[in-house]
Amino acid sequence: MATSYFSSNMTFGNLQNLVLRELKEPENTGSEACPIELVKDKLNEVYADVFNDMRIKPSAREESVSFNVVPDDSLAADASAGATSLVLTDSSNFRSSGRILLQSEIIDYSANDTGTNTLTVSPLQIDHDAGEVVQQMYPFSIGTNFDTQMIQYLSVNGIPYIPMDFDRILSITYYTPFIYSVYQDYFVFARGVGSDSGGVVGQGLLLYTQTVTPMSADADTPTLVPNRFRIPLLVYGAAMRIAASDAFRTSWDWWDRQYNTALSQYIALKNTRVRDRNNRTRPTLYNRFL
Repeated sequence: MATSYFSSNMTFGNLQNLVLRELKEPENTGSEACPIELVKDKLNEVYADVFNDMRIKPSAREESVSFNVVPDDSLAADASAGATSLVLTDSSNFRSSGRILLQSEIIDYSANDTGTNTLTVSPLQIDHDAGEVVQQMYPFSIGTNFDTQMIQYLSVNGIPYIPMDFDRILSITYYTPFIYSVYQDYFVFARGVGSDSGGVVGQGLLLYTQTVTPMSADADTPTLVPNRFRIPLLVYGAAMRIAASDAFRTSWDWWDRQYNTALSQYIALKNTRVRDRNNRTRPTLYNRFL
């Protein structure tokens, strides 16, 4: 069945067939002059170029995630190397599963029994004593291709936090507020993160720059480009680039005009829609010097 131009949510497979239709090529397979893999590559190429166009305000690529930040806890009993459970003083605020930093050992846990304050953990590598500090670590949970350069702002209860190298976080054994580090796609705060909120659950906010994840499966969607712009931007952009290449020679002027018109409209939309959200006052590390 032919792909509809009025699909409610254009997927990678839909977009491929629309490009082939524009080029008068067989849908689903392409041809020797225009193989389906070339179409896929060009769609992903245009997707990245459109989202990262330098004329779009950097703030248009920002996104935010809110999460709970729990106070540090401590071991209620000794734990020997090889043990698969840890008894905390109070595990009620910790996540149901995840990762913790226990003194100087990073440990994954699969369950949290809040009735007995017990975490089911991967086997411990070293001995631990009662009273050692237990800290929750926080996953990014915001998609693939993420790195620390994408972090724009991180706060807890509205207070900005300063990044620090992970080895320095490990070496700090006293209360050190307002710093954090990143290790293997997890946030970890310095000790005492709950102290500034009276020991209760805090509210974390992360602002980060999004990145394009290339589409691969036919069911994938280019979610960073609004659906109503996917045909004029991705389809016409890919068709234009294929038509202009040595692999497929034909006039590409019409697709070029359609693409550039749509791109100008898309840039205007993105720049307008982020104005209100990003013109708000954002606390920064430099406010104290202003």
